[in-house]
Amino acid sequence: MSRYLLVPGDPESIPDLVVRACALAVADGAASFALVVPRPGSLRDRPAAEHVGSAHEIVASTQLIQAGIHAERRGVGDASVVLAVEDEVRARPGAYDTVVLAARVPRWRRLLALDVHARANRLPLPVMHVYAGASDDPPAPLVWRVGGQLSRAAEPIRALARLVEDHRQLGTALIVLPMLVYLCIGLGLAIFVNRRFFFTDAVALCIDLVLVVALLLAERAERRQLRRRLLIEEATDGPRAPAARLW
Repeated sequence: MSRYLLVPGDPESIPDLVVRACALAVADGAASFALVVPRPGSLRDRPAAEHVGSAHEIVASTQLIQAGIHAERRGVGDASVVLAVEDEVRARPGAYDTVVLAARVPRWRRLLALDVHARANRLPLPVMHVYAGASDDPPAPLVWRVGGQLSRAAEPIRALARLVEDHRQLGTALIVLPMLVYLCIGLGLAIFVNRRFFFTDAVALCIDLVLVVALLLAERAERRQLRRRLLIEEATDGPRAPAARLW
């Protein structure tokens, strides 16, 4: 038996929500339903918003009853659809399996992933989306598509970061060697093209070499210290499996 939490994002989406609830009831005769209607966010007066939300809840309940669906629990929630669902789930943990969310999809808000459906993805329960007034599912938000493309484009950078994390010395070399090559090229140009920059390039190259040596020595000292600490722990706690080589 599936337990559904019905949530109309706006009054215009109630008929679409009822249609989906009927389809779920036909597919699963033992399914149970609860209804939470967010109060209008456009009303600043809290009592007036609660009153209008109660009216919307009565309309939704009446349409569900006329369709042969009994909502075991009905209530009015927060003006934010996501917060209304979170409050209901927090108040009754484990009472629901799926959230059925019906709402319209404003075009510009959908592009920026600011619509109710996009924000509902952070809910702690699976969400069944009902796009009110739309014959087909709308495309994914534009920011999600752009983010996906950027994520795929950044995969080589993430691979390089993982390589740096797994092999610190190699990672240090990958970071420092391009700088050394750049400084060597600049030093060659300073010698053969414009000698006025020879001194600054030579100083920069020396500083870079000193930094490279310092990084390698610091890393080697850190590995020795870590190995020494592991040996001390082994001597204190008794025999263990041999420690992995860290240098």
